[in-house]
Amino acid sequence: MFLFGILGILQVWFLPGITLLSFNRKLKFIDCIILSLPLSITLNTIIVSLLVFFKIYYQTSILILVGLELIIIFLNLYRSTYFRNSILHLENFIKLKNNIAFKFNLIDLANLVFFVFICYFGLKTLGEVIHIGDAIRSFNPWSIFWFNSSPKDFGFYTPGMSILMSVVYKFINNTDVEFFTRAILIIYPIWIFFIFYRTSVLANKFQNYIKISLLITLFVFVYIFRNYGMYIGLNEPLLFLTSSSTAFVFYLLYLYKNKLSYFEYIISGLIVISSPILKQTGFFICFIFPIFYLFFFINKKNFREVIKNTIFIIIPIFGPFIWITSKAYNILFLKTQTSNLGFIISLNQGSLLEKLENIFGFMWIPFLALIFLGLINKHSLKLFLIISLPFFALYYFYFGYDNRHISLIVPFLAINISFGVYELVNKFKIYNFKYPIYFFNFLGFISIILILLILNNYRSTERLISSNLNKKNERGDKVLNSLIYHYVDKNNFKILSIPDQMDFRYLPKIENRVIVKHDCKDLLKNEEKYYLLIKSSYCQNLIGEEMRDYYRDNKFKTLFFYNDHYLFIK
Repeated sequence: MFLFGILGILQVWFLPGITLLSFNRKLKFIDCIILSLPLSITLNTIIVSLLVFFKIYYQTSILILVGLELIIIFLNLYRSTYFRNSILHLENFIKLKNNIAFKFNLIDLANLVFFVFICYFGLKTLGEVIHIGDAIRSFNPWSIFWFNSSPKDFGFYTPGMSILMSVVYKFINNTDVEFFTRAILIIYPIWIFFIFYRTSVLANKFQNYIKISLLITLFVFVYIFRNYGMYIGLNEPLLFLTSSSTAFVFYLLYLYKNKLSYFEYIISGLIVISSPILKQTGFFICFIFPIFYLFFFINKKNFREVIKNTIFIIIPIFGPFIWITSKAYNILFLKTQTSNLGFIISLNQGSLLEKLENIFGFMWIPFLALIFLGLINKHSLKLFLIISLPFFALYYFYFGYDNRHISLIVPFLAINISFGVYELVNKFKIYNFKYPIYFFNFLGFISIILILLILNNYRSTERLISSNLNKKNERGDKVLNSLIYHYVDKNNFKILSIPDQMDFRYLPKIENRVIVKHDCKDLLKNEEKYYLLIKSSYCQNLIGEEMRDYYRDNKFKTLFFYNDHYLFIK
């Protein structure tokens, strides 16, 4: 099962995307690897939908599919001289024959801090079951419907996440084991780093500004999600990945221009539709992308060519729009389905300033100023008017009740902000200023102090004390501790703990009530009423099999048994 679980995760992450991209002869191997992740979201959705439609969604059929994918990948890589060089470079790198030249600066250090932070919270979820919330209420039950080839209709909710979860379940052929399903989300926020750093290599002249875009994206990501960004059940972390991938696709279209074939344009469309496959808000990017492509590229010389390219981009986009049109028709006209869209819109409250602070935190004023400064640049202005501003208007008027819903355009807002930084540096000739000696050391020190003061404001003394107390309550076995608290909170009786190997005497609220002994027969003689907390295996070795009879004879009543521990009351 473990190997099938790992194979299922690889199918969700990479295999379909790499298989299709292995037919490409224009994009570099590293770009194909990066794009395979969002492309696999789309392809897995199509594959599972077809298998369910033809009633052949079985473990056997999906394993055969993986076998075919691997054969196609290896055959295409073996035959392709285009990819062979890239693989040889990778081989030499593994052999330590090739080095990667990399310049590391302060922006990289800041991004590295976020990288470690996000990886830490991602790895913490390994070995965990599905978390509470939308995951346990919606996506997991829906994925089981897909697993059983009987998907249900849930209005405007798109099926992407549920289908990806069902793929892992189908590989292990079991819906009780949730470890692998929970793990699929880990890679998506981390993958954003590779997208931005690959772009910074391709656009070397603007390398630092692209890294600043990443830094801002990560800042907002962590601000909105904290550690919950790693929990499956929140689609929005995936939207960070799919919208970043969409921006990366657009840059590749700009970089290669007339060198790409129609195959690459269709692939671009398939990657773009990964957003609406995961969440309804993704339809915005799906709709805007072809329009933005036209605005950016079209002119009198290449009019026909750009129109043809746009048509090939739009071909995959028809799929999601046919789906949502049919849903809207059924809900609004036939009344055969229902939707909670009206209820969601009714939740939208708050002023513009509150919504800006919910998105950018304490940085909303400088970020907003940089966005407006960046509009001096015509490319930033196009991006703002076609993508950032329209979506923010929708967010503000309709679904701004939850800051997670802005996730789709955060990478684009970050690009607008980095354009602002670019204009600030170049228009005001900041690099030409003559700064006092050690000025930037002093500025860095002041920045650290300001950050600490801001964090101190957000982390009040009361919150720190409350959080610390809750953690202490969970020290050891938190379930066992909860059971103990449940019973002993009812009064102030003493608690005799034998042999107290789990240090119950240090638990908050009861620490002064716990008496520790090591002899299971050495009971309290001066207390008429008290609790007895014993480790069962320890006392059985000393008293024998008649242990419970011994305590019953001494007028003790059993309250619970959990994790080798009895709690009695006298």
